[in-house]
Amino acid sequence: MQETLPKPYLTRAILAANIAIFILMAIFSQGQAILSPTGEFLLAVGADYGPLALSSEPWRLVSSMFIHIGLIHIMMNMYVLQDICTVIELFYGSQKLLIIYLIAGIGGSLISLYANPIGISAGASGAVFGAYGALLAFFQAHRQQFTSNFIEKRSQTIIAFIIYNLAFGALSKHIDNACHIGGLIFGYLAGHCVMPKKLCEFQFRFLDLIRLFILASLMIVLYFLDVERLPLK
Repeated sequence: MQETLPKPYLTRAILAANIAIFILMAIFSQGQAILSPTGEFLLAVGADYGPLALSSEPWRLVSSMFIHIGLIHIMMNMYVLQDICTVIELFYGSQKLLIIYLIAGIGGSLISLYANPIGISAGASGAVFGAYGALLAFFQAHRQQFTSNFIEKRSQTIIAFIIYNLAFGALSKHIDNACHIGGLIFGYLAGHCVMPKKLCEFQFRFLDLIRLFILASLMIVLYFLDVERLPLK
């Protein structure tokens, strides 16, 4: 049975991309990025920053998902990412994982910018929280396919992870809880948008595309709401 399970190739690719970028950051910063990269350096390599991301450089909403602020930051994110994204890739398939990951990461960045338009932020945590949101959505949609004990235990584990990390984030000014919450919400919505009709059915349906279009439209509206919140120059 184990041999028939699909390999988590996209999860491995995401891990490899994050690690490769961090290594390059360490090299170009002459080691400083390993522990404490400067704000100037983070902006130079693609971190999220409202005055840039909400004007001429919206690509930062994506690039910031692959930038990490020190070794501990990337180690924690990659440890959790490898676990949760492997599960999402198993349940949704590689293509839908990519959609969920990007929507959750961008959505987390948009909520983060709405809460703090002039803060510098980076990391995969919004996308990671989004993967947990998608897993909650999956269990909700397919609860009849699993035993009630399985659903209850897994849901309790997910909720405990979310509560613990949000509570920890509330105690630290260096943790972007707005990004976590935004990623969780958009990951949950994205999970429902591309929800497989039955287990091991990974292809897209026309209804999935309509739902994704609506969700993308919501994100565009949020982007312009963020623009309106930028302080006047």
